[in-house]
Amino acid sequence: MAQEGMQRQRVILRESSLEEEQQPAEEPTLPTEFVEVGVVGPPHGVRGEVKVQPLTDFPKERLGTPGTRWLRAPVPKLGRRRALPPTAVELEYGRTMISKGNEVWIVKLEGVESPEEAQLLRGHSLLIPATARKALADEDEFYVQDLVGLRVFLAGSQEELGLVVDLFDGTGTHDVLRIQLHEQQQQQQQVQDAPKTEAPSTPPAPRFVLLPFAKALVPAVDVAAGLMEISPPEGLLELASSSAPKQQRRESRGRRERRRSRPGTAPDTSSEGSSDESGSNQGSSQPEAAGAAAESEE
Repeated sequence: MAQEGMQRQRVILRESSLEEEQQPAEEPTLPTEFVEVGVVGPPHGVRGEVKVQPLTDFPKERLGTPGTRWLRAPVPKLGRRRALPPTAVELEYGRTMISKGNEVWIVKLEGVESPEEAQLLRGHSLLIPATARKALADEDEFYVQDLVGLRVFLAGSQEELGLVVDLFDGTGTHDVLRIQLHEQQQQQQQVQDAPKTEAPSTPPAPRFVLLPFAKALVPAVDVAAGLMEISPPEGLLELASSSAPKQQRRESRGRRERRRSRPGTAPDTSSEGSSDESGSNQGSSQPEAAGAAAESEE
């Protein structure tokens, strides 16, 4: 959360967009796009209740209000790797409790009456239709899944640089964009890095840069057109680093309906660098937002 008194320019609302395949004609009411608001955890008690990890900034509405939700099973690790369509389920009630110092949600779903039945739902995603997302009234408000996949252009020259592949929570006042450079940019950098007498013999590895999502560094975002313009600090693109295949991060793991506030000014890079730390599979990675330097993966 931004400190009091700081100018707030843009708010990021985190909800994950999970597109589903078109359903048969006999099921016209099944939504084609969903928003992930929680993950079902272990059973709680003996009445079929389950613990739910909230992935939303609106847990009272999503997990505490009775109504229709959707359950999606995790993709099988063996055999056919194809997710099954979500199934509708009625949420009877939800409440909070403190577990190991953290707030967790206890949810009761209709038809789940025993710990054994609740255990079968462990790992399932709890969804709502994407149409249930709240409308964004401010032009500087964005959903994360609307940012991921945007084409990135250099402000002024309109040179296309790459794609937004992820967005990390910032430890300070800025969230951080992860941008994968296009192959042309990668080849140019590989030629610059190679000895003068040698020509690059292998395709370049993917190269990434981290850029704080501040208005001074990202002056234009056009979700409808699928693009954004950036004005990176001098030398940032030249410092782009590659990721070894075994160390590549899982993309778009910030699948959460979270709100973040950021000032419109760029961070001070005179005394601070960037840090890109590996986090858990739940998206807990938080690179230093104060640095506008290239990503380093060790």
